[in-house]
Amino acid sequence: MLDITQYFEKGYVAPDIIKFFEKDLRKQSQNVIDIAHSNLLLRYSTYLESLA
Repeated sequence: MLDITQYFEKGYVAPDIIKFFEKDLRKQSQNVIDIAHSNLLLRYSTYLESLA
């Protein structure tokens, strides 16, 4: 199971945390729910990039 706090401890900012967490979640996905969450994070990060 992934822990998002490790990204905060490394000093990443929120958009980078979303990208890294999504990629790591996709690599370690073991069920459909993990894949659905990673797809949601990918869409959210794309949305945030379009606002910048």
